[in-house]
Amino acid sequence: MKATQSIFEAIDDLVRKRGFSIRFKGAGTTGSGRKFIGKIIRADLIVDEITTHARAARELNPETDTIIEIGGQDSKFTLMHDGMVTFSQMNAVCAAGTGSFLEEQARKLGCPLSDYSRRTEGVSAPLVSDRCTVFMERDTNQLLNQGYSVNEILATDPACCDGELS
Repeated sequence: MKATQSIFEAIDDLVRKRGFSIRFKGAGTTGSGRKFIGKIIRADLIVDEITTHARAARELNPETDTIIEIGGQDSKFTLMHDGMVTFSQMNAVCAAGTGSFLEEQARKLGCPLSDYSRRTEGVSAPLVSDRCTVFMERDTNQLLNQGYSVNEILATDPACCDGELS
């Protein structure tokens, strides 16, 4: 709610400072708060993230067949065929494998996010015991103590430890 209010306040402030007017032709919401915020702002469309991502991907490249979205609080894997979603899975159990967790791990291991992919390409990852961030942090410390390199630890994929998203 606060984020939405801040957006509208910023728009109002911009309109007043620049001296122009805005006419909204429509409004839509997506994300975890889409229904609540959608009702408040009387949105024309209230759409889930998977549908939104699929539509955007199709608009950007009609041949898109796979979307991997790593958000701050969850991660999603979506398969498409001819612009239609055919399969989708989201990890909703834990924050491991999400953007905020990956950022935190990269920071702790002294790796800028811009280098993450390059440093893990072709690197074998040690097995980790769980997808939970608490256990992943424990495993990271144990792996460092066992002599694994930072790149090997970066290559562990907390979102897919058992071969599937939970």
